[in-house]
Amino acid sequence: CPQTMAAKWTSLGAAAAAGAAATIAIRAISRRSVASSSRLTIHVYDHCPFCVRIELLAGALGIEYDRVVYGYGEGADPTKCGGTGYGVGPVALTGKKMLPVITGAGVPKGGTLGESLEIASFLCTLAPGCAPATGRGDVADWLKKIAPISSKLTRPRLYKMPVKDWANEGDVAYARWKYSVKMGFDYAAAEAATPELVVEAASIISELAPLLKGGAPGEEATLNEWGFSIDDVLVLPVLRNLTAVKGLTYAPEVQAYLDDWCKATGVETYAKDAL
Repeated sequence: CPQTMAAKWTSLGAAAAAGAAATIAIRAISRRSVASSSRLTIHVYDHCPFCVRIELLAGALGIEYDRVVYGYGEGADPTKCGGTGYGVGPVALTGKKMLPVITGAGVPKGGTLGESLEIASFLCTLAPGCAPATGRGDVADWLKKIAPISSKLTRPRLYKMPVKDWANEGDVAYARWKYSVKMGFDYAAAEAATPELVVEAASIISELAPLLKGGAPGEEATLNEWGFSIDDVLVLPVLRNLTAVKGLTYAPEVQAYLDDWCKATGVETYAKDAL
């Protein structure tokens, strides 16, 4: 009957409104500081995009943490790394020279967890505010397209940034050995190609703008309409590291996307030290 149908739609409308309110509440909660019984420690290299993923996510979720930064050469074995490397560094955490790692009471695997996406999955259990990755093909294609250009632009510059990663001469020596000798990267050729690479990178970065589907006026933009997600966690570190490149301009929407999330999460860019 009409009255029953009207009541049904009223009930559905109330449920939808409640759902919308819950979504807003989740967003608000995600920006609060989440204090656990044991504060987490995130072990990172400042320049490492996998590490930046975790710092961005923790900041977006409002999870408090202590930050430990390592020299990039720490833990590398000189007998296996062309005479470069020193000390123990992150090897003391997991037996591997690999970051990020989180430690703390309540952290799985005995209180020490590595691998960025495993860490991200765990952090998402501590506080609401981050949707899973969507597997969007356009985002995956963009990441694949920017990757080789980003490497050529950032590798000759990141080791010159004034961060703890490079505080020891052995850190720079290890990085240059790893990428040039072990991986065949040509620093001189990459630097010589900078003008062309900057133009190409700017063009690819502009292609990200129409992929930003979310974010109401006054809020941070996101890749998906329903808000911050692991998709953003994968893309933002790439943009952040490219700020080390002087003269590389971003489309306004992409620049705002990066700046707003870095400000919201406390992740610093390299813009002021760009080369």
